[in-house]
Amino acid sequence: MEVVTPTPMHEKLGMEEDDLKKRDDEKRMNSILSPQLATTIGELEGNLGQYSLA
Repeated sequence: MEVVTPTPMHEKLGMEEDDLKKRDDEKRMNSILSPQLATTIGELEGNLGQYSLA
């Protein structure tokens, strides 16, 4: 029975391995920052709402 090694993800995507790591790091940073970012955007929208001529 032959051993089939899975294709590394960076080869599937046609990327270099360090590019894939960089992309994963960016995703991780975004997932850490996004709740705070969403809160800030929500606060800004809330503040803008106070000044609208509704």
